[in-house]
Amino acid sequence: MAKTGKNDATKNLRPAKEALRKLWEEHVRYEFSTRSTGDTLATMVDNAYVNHIPVLTGGSGRDELLPIGQ
Repeated sequence: MAKTGKNDATKNLRPAKEALRKLWEEHVRYEFSTRSTGDTLATMVDNAYVNHIPVLTGGSGRDELLPIGQ
């Protein structure tokens, strides 16, 4: 997993980009470290979608994505 925290590329971000960086790090932590589907989905928009082309699975919206991640 990528090293989190500020570095030369992220130390002078504007507030909106800093908020997006923090949200992304939170999303990745939930998805790969804690493996919490509910917490991961909470970092996404309500109508998020996943499309796994190689295995033809996916879903649209939290109701369809929650079972896929569990």
